[in-house]
Amino acid sequence: MTHNTSCQSPFRVGYLIDRLHVGGSERQLSELAAGMADRGHVVEVFCYNALGEGHFDRYVQERGVTLRRMKGRSRIQKLCGIKRWVETFRPQIVHGFMKRASSLAVMSNLPWRRFGVVASDFSTATYAPYKPSLWGALVLFHLADCVVTQTVMNRDSLCRLAPMLRSKLRIIRNGVDDIRFSPISKSVGKVFRFICVGTVSEIKNPVRVVQAVQILRQQTTRPFILEWVGRYQDTPKGEPTQVYTKARQLIDEYGLQDVIFFKGVSESMVNEYQSADALVHVSVQEGIPNAVVEGMACGLPIVVSRVSDLPLIVEAGENGITCNAFDPMDIARALKAMLEMPSSDHVAMGCRSRKLASEWFGLQRFVTDYEEQYSDIIKACTERGRGRPR
Repeated sequence: MTHNTSCQSPFRVGYLIDRLHVGGSERQLSELAAGMADRGHVVEVFCYNALGEGHFDRYVQERGVTLRRMKGRSRIQKLCGIKRWVETFRPQIVHGFMKRASSLAVMSNLPWRRFGVVASDFSTATYAPYKPSLWGALVLFHLADCVVTQTVMNRDSLCRLAPMLRSKLRIIRNGVDDIRFSPISKSVGKVFRFICVGTVSEIKNPVRVVQAVQILRQQTTRPFILEWVGRYQDTPKGEPTQVYTKARQLIDEYGLQDVIFFKGVSESMVNEYQSADALVHVSVQEGIPNAVVEGMACGLPIVVSRVSDLPLIVEAGENGITCNAFDPMDIARALKAMLEMPSSDHVAMGCRSRKLASEWFGLQRFVTDYEEQYSDIIKACTERGRGRPR
């Protein structure tokens, strides 16, 4: 059943991404597209590098979103396919998810600029300051009508690098289905369960996590385990990632086989969060991780690294402990503090996590923020002679 909560007529929105495989950005796009369709807007998703059915394809289609797919080999082929799509669909807004999709969305609107373009999420942390591709992307993003980022830190970084983007930058935090991801009543068991969630990659910092657990085991008598839920294989090759192999070697060397477990992909992430006592997310680089927001929505206290806006979340929510992602000793300190604090503190932190997740990251707020942004762009484009039906 659809319902339109906006004060204007439904509009036509196209989402652009390489493919809807497993990933945080793909999940956010899927939730946003489905939410916009639920509100009565005409929504299509165009995957310009689809290798077959994606992880979220059926989900968006079942929610009333039209899905288009192509396999583009070169950038020119992809751009031509996108241009054909916009000529057929005739959107009022094209929203590119991630840097490359956003750049293609801008280029597909040239030279006539017939619709509004929303670009997201351009993380400056992945670029060397003088890399030509950084400045090329900044120029293209300047041609978008709006540039959305998840974090205060990234917005400030973009403002420093490209002051001409300042007026176009908007912060819209990720959304979480806080009905599906919700707490259950439970008490901390005899064995405290830490959970890490995410692909076992360098950015997620598994080697230092293993080193920290070894330090923690030497510093406490309190029984605990750490379970890592997420893919640890390199998808194209089907082989374990190098960092996973290194982490496994350290586990064997330290004799941590009964303490740390890599569980792989779970069929029910809600159950994983609900059966945990605390979430650990000590990445060396981040935006706003879905895992942190989902864990908070499930009422977990959190241990997070001091990257991006994660310290801001902990400060605002008083719901966790921060640490230095590059220092195993400091990670161990944070884990020990979480492990040994009174159960009543765990409960209080978990309640504050849940409250902040609903207030800052609720799914309806997420959809509404984008809906209002699209409406503003369409109004401005119409006044300038763009965005009218052709």
